Amino acid sequence: IHSLEATFREAPGLMRVPSLCLALAWSCLRTGQVAKAREVCSQAEEHGVSTPRLRLMEAFVVGMETGRMPSADIQRILRSVPGATPLVLDLALQLAQRLKYDLAQQLIESLPEDSRGTGYGVLAYSALNAEDLQTALWAGARCEYTTHDVGGAAMLRSEIALHQHKLPDAVSHARKAIDNGHERSEAHEQ
Repeated sequence: IHSLEATFREAPGLMRVPSLCLALAWSCLRTGQVAKAREVCSQAEEHGVSTPRLRLMEAFVVGMETGRMPSADIQRILRSVPGATPLVLDLALQLAQRLKYDLAQQLIESLPEDSRGTGYGVLAYSALNAEDLQTALWAGARCEYTTHDVGGAAMLRSEIALHQHKLPDAVSHARKAIDNGHERSEAHEQ
């Protein structure tokens, strides 16, 4: 953040480079510096820089400031730039890890309906990889509630149970995954 800010001070014309503005706004958001992220988005707009990803950052800022994510705006932006979905997932994970589950859930609920279960699954597995069991439990429960893939949700619950050292539960969930057509090798391995 400091390096980008110094770069902009030394060469203010670089505020017209969308990727640099996006990098600074995103870094500020990820570190919880919401006011600074808003300032970056405003400065970019003053310099005539407007991209879908910067508009997505602005939507994130609004949501974090007000406690209500502008889901319709986020959905509209994601339809025009589907490749921006990882930004939504990453910020949702960051928020969940800070125990801001309501905002994280609002972000995931901004995804297309048929992708929400997968979104929660991605958060749960990412949290498990980071040894963040609390976030994994929350995201796993949300995944189970929103997904149509009963077998996939059972596999996720099995993985979480393994991390909790609850072996009988892990086996039970793996069996449920197999019973629900999740015949992939990891279900048998579990």
